[in-house]
Amino acid sequence: MTLTYRDRGTSGTQLDVLSGTIVVCSLRKAMMSTDVRGEVWEWTWYVDKGPPGFQIHGRADTKPEAQAMLASIWQAWLDAAGLTER
Repeated sequence: MTLTYRDRGTSGTQLDVLSGTIVVCSLRKAMMSTDVRGEVWEWTWYVDKGPPGFQIHGRADTKPEAQAMLASIWQAWLDAAGLTER
């Protein structure tokens, strides 16, 4: 099972990130970003501890890049916890 995304509204810019039916993270487009690169997506995990280097907050330049990073971080978290998704 992979992470899935559920729109929190109608714009597609605020998403719940789910593992199964549990919301584990939020992902949102930064609306007032001063970043000159343009689009910025930010996330916050709802778990407060993880493997070494785990960051509760992060950002990426695009939505697909953010989703790929979240998938990688989540897999590292599962591995460190000795868990798998089914």
